[in-house]
Amino acid sequence: MNFRGRARRREYWTFQLVNCVLALGMLALGGAAGSDAPYFAFIAVVLVPSIAAGVRRLHDIGRSGWWYLLAFVPFGGLVVFVWSFIDSDPHGNKYGDNPKSLPGLA
Repeated sequence: MNFRGRARRREYWTFQLVNCVLALGMLALGGAAGSDAPYFAFIAVVLVPSIAAGVRRLHDIGRSGWWYLLAFVPFGGLVVFVWSFIDSDPHGNKYGDNPKSLPGLA
């Protein structure tokens, strides 16, 4: 789990899509077995990596990772959600160089 650096929109949303598909699979598996244990085990495993991806996404738009705490207050999650769609800072910021400008990632 890396809380440093920046995560492009593509990296962040690919991560979220894979997590969503796997979570639905765990729900289906748990439904077939008559238990929610597979789903909750999956959530426990991906909780910290998901927060790390969100923090790195905020770094990409030039915001501190501490802003991610907004996700835990009413309507604050909506603000973090909207920020996740903002394009990267075009230049380097204090969290690193623009990942889009790195060779092979454009």
